[in-house]
Amino acid sequence: MELDIRSLSFACTSILATNALVLAIFWIKHKKQTDLGLYALGNLFISISFALVGLRGSIPDFVSLVAGNTIGIAGSFLLIRGSFVVFKLKYNRWFEDIALSLVVVLLIHATYYEPSLKERVLVVSSTIIVQYLYLAFLFLKRSNKEPLSPITITGISFGLVSIYMLFRNTYSVFEDMSMFHDTISAYLHEGNIYAITYIVIMTASTGWTIGILLINYTRIEKERENVILELQKLARTDPLTGLKNRLVIDEIMELATKRAQRVRKEMALLALDLDGFKEVNDTHGHDVGDEVLRQVSKRLSQTLRQTDTVARLGGDEFLVILENLNSKEDVKDIANKLVEIINETYIVKKLSINVTTSIGIAIYEHNNENVQTLLKNADLALYTMKESGKGGYSFYKQYF
Repeated sequence: MELDIRSLSFACTSILATNALVLAIFWIKHKKQTDLGLYALGNLFISISFALVGLRGSIPDFVSLVAGNTIGIAGSFLLIRGSFVVFKLKYNRWFEDIALSLVVVLLIHATYYEPSLKERVLVVSSTIIVQYLYLAFLFLKRSNKEPLSPITITGISFGLVSIYMLFRNTYSVFEDMSMFHDTISAYLHEGNIYAITYIVIMTASTGWTIGILLINYTRIEKERENVILELQKLARTDPLTGLKNRLVIDEIMELATKRAQRVRKEMALLALDLDGFKEVNDTHGHDVGDEVLRQVSKRLSQTLRQTDTVARLGGDEFLVILENLNSKEDVKDIANKLVEIINETYIVKKLSINVTTSIGIAIYEHNNENVQTLLKNADLALYTMKESGKGGYSFYKQYF
């Protein structure tokens, strides 16, 4: 029994137009996802193509066969463009322009100069095979072999169209051979083979629409998570130096004291203050002062170990947390290095800037000292150092 081709054509038009509408709605909501707009437009073009081809006999063949098929192929190129956007690939339009021009010439030839249904079918099908095989390759190559991922679903949907069209081309070329007549020709006469084409396209279009929506949903969620993480990072980071800020010091120190108790290693807290920094700002301006602070931060980070933490509390005040120390002598060695490296001359805008540092040191001795006590002790040691001459370090209490 031959299926109602025109009804199936308009059903295919409706499904593709609905898919285009759904994609367009999501694109309007997420304008940043330009691939959604390209996929929506591609589906719309293909739906118009099926509507025009379905009206063959009621409208001129040039509109139905030539324009209709060309619009459908142009729609498939839009799907390729959208896929390039998804995977951030560079897209060149010259191939598309040449291919569309060639398709129009061949369709006009097969419709008017040398009318041939078989040639027309081969032109359209071959173009679609190349396009959709390429789309399937783009997605399946990037699916990481995850059978139920949105990328895999999309790739399979495109592959379904290309594989069916390849079969259809094979049938069209060899339909007169006896083996086809004896096996499938009776079931795939002209009417039914067109009908199956519409059913395959409807199924595949729904598949790639769902896949693309899932890909974008996953991407949007990932971007949202990245934005949240970035905001959290900004909230915990000093904007000038990129170091940890005051907001996270308590949290970091709580974890550090717990680690020190667990591994029975020494831990020290160093409060640093730049001597003479106010004069730098007053004499040379805050832009020079800011650059000095950035250079100080860089020197601290490069001198300390990965297990240590350096933070900027504000102004010219810094805090260093030293972990995994074998003895209190290690603290003296590190403090000497920090004093030496920070006291070196800074070159900013061809100016030679000299500042020194005073450091107050508090040692965590596993005797239930809390974070606030450690901070207070380090500040007291810093005050003692500044009162006694600056440019060096001082311990809270007499550790040595």
